[in-house]
Amino acid sequence: MLTFEDQQRYTHKADHVLSRYCDPGFVLARHEALGHQDVVMLEHTVGNDLMRMRVRFVHALDAELPEFVRRFAKKRTQIVQTMEWNRNERSGRIRVDAKGAPMRVEGSTRLDDCEGGCVASIRWELHCGIPLLGSKLEPLVRETMKRMTAEDQAVTQRLLAQAAAPRARAA
Repeated sequence: MLTFEDQQRYTHKADHVLSRYCDPGFVLARHEALGHQDVVMLEHTVGNDLMRMRVRFVHALDAELPEFVRRFAKKRTQIVQTMEWNRNERSGRIRVDAKGAPMRVEGSTRLDDCEGGCVASIRWELHCGIPLLGSKLEPLVRETMKRMTAEDQAVTQRLLAQAAAPRARAA
């Protein structure tokens, strides 16, 4: 298992960002803006302070993969992402399952207000069930995820800004 931490910063307060993270329309729009294909909401369950969402999409890898990885990963992979949030604590869990991949990716996340907005802190855990492959595959997945986290932050910030922009009034 490989663990690492990452952060995303936004110019909106944590409660606002969390409300968008829990909005199915926003989540679907974010995945589509990230270039994911065939995005489908599988589940959206809301309880008192808890929210659970499962989204399925196809992710196309844009980087050349090393030969040893090509045997395990496809250029187009079906992903099921599960997000659970405790809205009262502004903390949650993320699980990413890639069909046919020997990896399991999980993360715990937290949103905290900071000067100028908020920060989303994520502690990722990468698990590979094949011992010799894991030592080679986990660092590659970590670097890919760090790049994807930066892309996600940029897209999310843009969508947050669009949602907050005042709309023109009809005359």
